[in-house]
Amino acid sequence: MQPDEDTAGSPDVGRGTDARRAAAWRLIAHLFRREVDAGLAARLRRSGLLEAMGQAGFPLPEGCIDSPEALQRLRVEYTRVLIGPGRHAAPYGSVYHPRDLRKGQLWGTTTQWFRRFALDHGVTFGGDAYDGIPDHMGHELDLYSQLLLARFMAHQGGDVERVGRLDHSAGLLFHGQLARWVPLFLNRVREIAEPGSFYAQLAGLTGALLEAEGACIGSVGEETSA
Repeated sequence: MQPDEDTAGSPDVGRGTDARRAAAWRLIAHLFRREVDAGLAARLRRSGLLEAMGQAGFPLPEGCIDSPEALQRLRVEYTRVLIGPGRHAAPYGSVYHPRDLRKGQLWGTTTQWFRRFALDHGVTFGGDAYDGIPDHMGHELDLYSQLLLARFMAHQGGDVERVGRLDHSAGLLFHGQLARWVPLFLNRVREIAEPGSFYAQLAGLTGALLEAEGACIGSVGEETSA
């Protein structure tokens, strides 16, 4: 069974099925990884995430993805908030991770951990969406969504052993990386973005879903990403 990747579901995504959570995290990964074009805007409208944002208290500004002019303004906002130059929120784990030995810099120790983790799980870095630095929030969330989807498929197929392995992998990625640095990054986004703007609201929803996701992911051992 292949879930619809455009169906993010309700504001309770963090408590939904693996497949619905995977779809939501994949879409959020794409929204932070690249500018919103007409195709991504259409996918966002289909997903249910817009309704989820409104119901969770993070509604998007009216019409912000509904015209070429609005999308152009959104591209400018994306660049200002996430790329710079100037004061911006760099979306890379080692900049924020409290256990990174080079915290505040790119290509820290947690970057290397995530790169090894991703390669061990079959990720091939490359393509138009890859900017050369592995621990972009979009890359980490996308891999997390892949693990959830793989777990869903293994569960559907009754492969208990594989489900257990994927539980462990998802737990390592979530607790060792995502839960440690993404909330700090989202706080930075909210500092930079205009209150109520697309990326401020997206950061608010992502933080709420990340907190809910923690209740779905079992704890792991003492392995860390530093």
